[in-house]
Amino acid sequence: MHLGIFGGIAIVATFGLLPSYFWDVWMARAAAFWVRRARPGLSIYYDNGCGFCFKMVHILRRFLLLSKKTLIAPSRVDAKIERLMNEKNSWVVVDKDGNQHFGFDGFAEVFGYSPLFFWVRAIFRLPGIRTFGQWCYKETANNRLLVCLPEKTEVTKKRGFRKFAYISGSIVIAFLTLYVVAWNIGDAGKRILPYNMNWIAWSTRLDQNFNMFAPTPLTEDGWYVIPAHLKDGTKIDLFKDGPMLTGTTLFPVSYEKPAHVADGYPDQRWQKYLMNIAEADNNQYRLGYGQYLCRTWNASHTGDQSLVTFDIVFMMEKTPVPGAPYINPEPITLWEHHCF
Repeated sequence: MHLGIFGGIAIVATFGLLPSYFWDVWMARAAAFWVRRARPGLSIYYDNGCGFCFKMVHILRRFLLLSKKTLIAPSRVDAKIERLMNEKNSWVVVDKDGNQHFGFDGFAEVFGYSPLFFWVRAIFRLPGIRTFGQWCYKETANNRLLVCLPEKTEVTKKRGFRKFAYISGSIVIAFLTLYVVAWNIGDAGKRILPYNMNWIAWSTRLDQNFNMFAPTPLTEDGWYVIPAHLKDGTKIDLFKDGPMLTGTTLFPVSYEKPAHVADGYPDQRWQKYLMNIAEADNNQYRLGYGQYLCRTWNASHTGDQSLVTFDIVFMMEKTPVPGAPYINPEPITLWEHHCF
């Protein structure tokens, strides 16, 4: 079996089922690991009383995994820093050597102290990016009063509302969990949800199904044979050369099952495409594949070896129920094509 990236996707998808405790513990350990490797000596000063500035510098510290020794303080702690901030209309970033950085250059310097994103500093210092960054910072600084809130806002937390929100959220989650279970039981053939409750699944996109292997696996499979006639009357099997026709060998027509059917497809995408056009609902896509075969073959074969006609035949092989005799494959002609 050649499943392509399906296995990797399935593994990644299961990560979402891990409990929050797992992520809390391992993300904390990962962050601590990188923070210990961050460069110390950086100081960041932000505008007094600006809640937006306060939040942004702390977001940068967390996101960039800056050292715990990084100083983050309002400008009022140092009269010289406050004077520079008013003159430059900018935050002040001081590196370990005491050099001061303003505006977008401060961002570049802060990134340089990150153990993961230090390489971004070189990008931010490129002439075009630096000019654009300085303009963005200037516009933000000039209009920051539109979004600035007090650095500390007293918010009365009502315990009654928090308790109500917690209980309500738990009830909704419990209901949706039971709803999904009932929905999946319906997929298995025993519907227990009334039809007038389908809107819940449709509006929340919980209308998923898991019938790839259950309640029964696929019982129909097969392989392709494409008997074709060349201009000189030679009869060959186009599919033996692969669905992309990359080879040059002329293979005789054979309806026998290949030793490894999956080897006939160059990758999982071709396999999925060809298995899909074998379905009756996708018959409108067979013309396109037929035209592709004509165009590709005749681009490298001219004269008497030009492709004239062919049939796309799918050898349907059904899996019998346990104990039943083997069912001989049934040839199904999906498409008849004329290149000229």
